[in-house]
Amino acid sequence: HKRLDSMRGHLESADALQQNANEEIAKARSNYTQLHEIIDDAKKELQQALDLLTDEGTQALAKAKNKSVEFGEQSEQISDISRDARALADRLESEAQYDLKNAKDAKDAVEKAHQLAKNAIDLQEEVGVELRSEVRLELDQVKQSLGTVAQTSKEALRKANEVYDAALTLLNDVNRQTQPDIDITKLK
Repeated sequence: HKRLDSMRGHLESADALQQNANEEIAKARSNYTQLHEIIDDAKKELQQALDLLTDEGTQALAKAKNKSVEFGEQSEQISDISRDARALADRLESEAQYDLKNAKDAKDAVEKAHQLAKNAIDLQEEVGVELRSEVRLELDQVKQSLGTVAQTSKEALRKANEVYDAALTLLNDVNRQTQPDIDITKLK
């Protein structure tokens, strides 16, 4: 009977450890779901930033070109447009930095979830073999998603800098042009 009681105690302890492991697994899955939501939000924000950069940056550049052709040396307007383009590029760069920070936070959350899952695995080795492979697969997917987010952010920054450089070149071209001196009364 003492051995049976001891065995029951061990079984209850094992059941408690199993319950703890299941709770840790549930937490890890919850963190993983939140991470995917954060990554999806970051991707959406980056896509919006790229779309904004493409649309507004192209419009600002086209506007600058039209103004330079129409008005020649009205560099103040070109300067305003250039400042607007630079402000847009700066804003998009700060948004990209914010998205990178979100992605890093998401990665940290996943790594924490991975650590929690690893602890749960240590408590329950039989359950741990399957869980470990799932967590590694999910972590690799998250790292791949993080790499994609970082690459998209770099691309947005590069495009913003291209728009700024194009607007600056256009401003320099406008500043080099001179308006002919025409005496209207003499011409009449």
